[in-house]
Amino acid sequence: MARARYVDLSVEPETWRDVPMPGANRSLSLVPLASAGATFTIMGRFPRGFERTTPGGYFAAEEFIVLDGYLEIEGVRYVPGDLVFIPAYYLRTQMRAPEGCRVLAWFGGPAIFRTVDELGACAVSEGIVSVPIGASAGRDFLVTSEARWSAHPRGDEEILVQGSDVIGRELSQWHHIDGEGGAARVSSAFVHRVPVESA
Repeated sequence: MARARYVDLSVEPETWRDVPMPGANRSLSLVPLASAGATFTIMGRFPRGFERTTPGGYFAAEEFIVLDGYLEIEGVRYVPGDLVFIPAYYLRTQMRAPEGCRVLAWFGGPAIFRTVDELGACAVSEGIVSVPIGASAGRDFLVTSEARWSAHPRGDEEILVQGSDVIGRELSQWHHIDGEGGAARVSSAFVHRVPVESA
């Protein structure tokens, strides 16, 4: 089944796939999306009351934008419009979505949760960065190990960068550019994610 290259983020998708979240009290619902290279892109939905207090993390870095609800990681609350970067090997000990939460997320590789022992000496406890995309400005408002993020005003030229993603700053739409879908056409200001291999 082909993965979507365009999603209207203002509405709930018709189908979700439930997947177990190791160490969590509930499953995560997700919609796999088109992505470039080793990147794994999803729209995910955490159910009301979700929590994972089992320590662990991922070998891959993660970036996500909160679409609705809020997500707490290590006691910090991330709200709609927050773009969050979590480095690879970051040791997570607390993640909660008390009221439920929907996110758009990119992993720099397989999204396989690893235990503390598996993270081993590579585990890190610093490096999370958060930027509200609605207030972002400039062509490179966030540069991570995975991508370069830039902000574009209303009426900017169409973006055509192979393997990149365009997200409406009002969280209205997401569009993946893969050479088959043409330009991303947005009616208002947007942010543009360009993977490091395409930058």
